[in-house]
Amino acid sequence: MKNLKIFETEKVVYEIEYNGKKVVLSPHQLFNQPSFQKAVMSQTNEMPSTVKSEEWSNKIQQMLEKGEKYET
Repeated sequence: MKNLKIFETEKVVYEIEYNGKKVVLSPHQLFNQPSFQKAVMSQTNEMPSTVKSEEWSNKIQQMLEKGEKYET
């Protein structure tokens, strides 16, 4: 999971790269690990591993800090 893009529209949309494949996420799907797993699975046919809650929060925070923002 890398290369977070943040599209600041009326409803914020996130795009990440997961194993070389683009995945589009809502804020809830990025925040909530089970929702993230479902979104990745439905868009890539791959199932991400579950990580500890604290690790997940730290990873998402790091990605948000480094993410590219786009206003549309």
